[in-house]
Order: sequence, then structure tokens, then C-alpha cells
Amino acid sequence: MCPTPCVTWSRNTALRKAHEIRSRTGEGIIGIVRTRARLLSLTDHFHAAAQGVGVTVHAIADALIRRLHLQRVVGPLPFIPPGLRAALGYLVPLKPADLPERLPHVHAHNDSSHRFPLREALLRGFASVEADATLYRGRFLLGHSVLEKSRGLDLERDYLEPLATMARLGPLFPTGSNDTSNAPSTSQPGNEEPVYVHVDIKSAGLPALKQLEAIASRYSDVLSEWTGEQYIPRRLTLIATGNSLRAADEWWTQPATKDHHRRVFLDGRPEDLAGCPPTWLMPMVSMDFTNFSAWRGFRAIAASEEAAVREFISSVHEQGRQARLWSIPTWPYANHARVSRWLLNAGLDWVSVDNLRGAHRLIHSAH
Repeated sequence: MCPTPCVTWSRNTALRKAHEIRSRTGEGIIGIVRTRARLLSLTDHFHAAAQGVGVTVHAIADALIRRLHLQRVVGPLPFIPPGLRAALGYLVPLKPADLPERLPHVHAHNDSSHRFPLREALLRGFASVEADATLYRGRFLLGHSVLEKSRGLDLERDYLEPLATMARLGPLFPTGSNDTSNAPSTSQPGNEEPVYVHVDIKSAGLPALKQLEAIASRYSDVLSEWTGEQYIPRRLTLIATGNSLRAADEWWTQPATKDHHRRVFLDGRPEDLAGCPPTWLMPMVSMDFTNFSAWRGFRAIAASEEAAVREFISSVHEQGRQARLWSIPTWPYANHARVSRWLLNAGLDWVSVDNLRGAHRLIHSAH
């Protein structure tokens, strides 16, 4: 009498359990996605709430770190790798005294895609960083892809605010002075080179440029600007590139701020040199390296390709601008270093680098 009901019950139980497992698996995947979205939303709400009451997450963490006597661990100890220091930087706000010497000629390409955007680049000495940005509801979300944009990075919160805070304290990178105090100073940089912030705009150019100019007006004390009569250099220079270039002419004819000052400048292309725009408006000209050469670092560069690269560099320098190239071969790294060293020796001002760790070795072996 018992075997049949038991077998039937066991089979039904197994089918029910299998159905529950499948349901939980599907719900688990959906749950992960929803949880990630909730966390990103909560991060934005928490940041906004913290700003509303005048207390930031960084201020709380900074006080906690000081309480635990860990401030000295994050900054001056040289044996902590920059990558780890960048991770700790999310707990302790960076200060100019934490940064090493400025690393010349290297540009942190697609920096917003790195594990620790901005912080690791600064801790490795990069004075030029690039953030891919898409305008969404008045703010610029950072990322080169949809997945990267889901990280919740924001141009103003994660780039401009930290840089402006540091710039108000003094020169971002050591200038030879022994004064390492954190007392606020004037924003005039003197003879120091600015830190370049490139915003690679992925959305419609004209609305994005207008919004970027509106955001830049909040940092008028630290951003280089054109007053309508003269160019005033400061510790930070904001440069727009990407889709913004197509709308540059239309944007330039319209006043972007109430004071009619310009704090967003353009990253030009070789074809723009024929019009000879003002140097302050277009301080830099960039181009894809593969448009000049197919050289991947093996053997030697072809003579015709070498002539094309040198002609590009010289034409940019003739107008007093800086030249930059991207899409330099990245793999294997030995070939990337070989091509980059050749470009620097040829007079290129900025080499776009994706491997932040190898940049220091690259620069010191180029000369």
C-alpha cells in the first residue's frame, strides 16, 4: 500500500524542487541586476543627502581615518603601490602633498574606464586625464560603454570637485617648494603647467557643450578662462573633445555664461589648422595614430609613414599648439613602449597611455 504513494510523493517533490530551483535562478539573476541598480541609486541619494546637510562622505571618512591614526599610511609612505593608495583614496581625500612629481608627456586615455578613475592617474603623476561623458538629465555620466556608465560615475562629482578642492590648496604637483602646508592659496598658478581634463563627449555636441560650460562656471576660481580680452591660465584647464567638435562653430557664436567668459576649450583635428583658430581656444590638436601609420612596433616604421607623423607634429607646433596621438598599439606592451618612445623623440607632446603602471618606465626610457 505504501510504495506507490511514496514514489508518487517523491516524484512530485523532485519536480517541485526543480521548479523552485529554476525560479530562484531566474529571480537571482534579475535580483542581482535590480540590486545593482538600487545600490547605484542609493549612492546618488546618499551623496545628495550628505551635501544637503553640509556633511560629505569624504569628511566623515577623513575624520575617522584621523581618529584611527591612519592618515600617514595613505599619503607619504612610498612603498604603498599607487593602485592601493588609489583605493584608500576613496576613504581619505587626496591632497597635493600626496602626489608625486609630475609625469610629463603622458595622457591617461579613457581614464574613466580604469579601476580607480582620476585617483590612480594622479598618484602616478599624470597631469592629463580623459573622461568619456554622456549628458543625461543635466549631468555627465562617465563611461565608454553602457556597462561602464552603470558604475554611477559623474564628471562633476568624481573629477571636477576633487580636482578643484586640491587646486585651491596649492599646486597639484610638486614645484620644488618645501612648503607642504594645506593652507588655501591663490588660484594663480604662476609658471606651473596646468592639469588638463579632457571630456570626450559621447552625446549631442551643442547641448553638451552648453551644459559643460554651465558646470565649469562653478569652478571659475581654478579653471583657465578667456575673459573676452585676455586668456587667464589657472591650475586646471578643461578641454572638450569627441562629438563636441562638430558643434563647436555653432556653440562659439552663443554666449554660454552670464559673464560671457569661456572656460571650456577645444581639442582640434588636423583639418582645423587651416582656419587657424586662436591658440587659447584650441590649445591642443589630436589625431588617431592609425590614420598616419600602420606600424605596430615591429621592425622600423616606413619612411612615408614617418614623414606623415613628423609633418603632423610640425604643423601643430608651427601654430603654437600641442600635439597628441591616440590608438597607439597597446599589445604587446614592449611594442607600445617602442612606438611611444619613437613618437616622443619625434617631438610629440602627449602620448595617450592606457597602461598607467608602465608610463613611468616609458617616460624615463624615452630620453
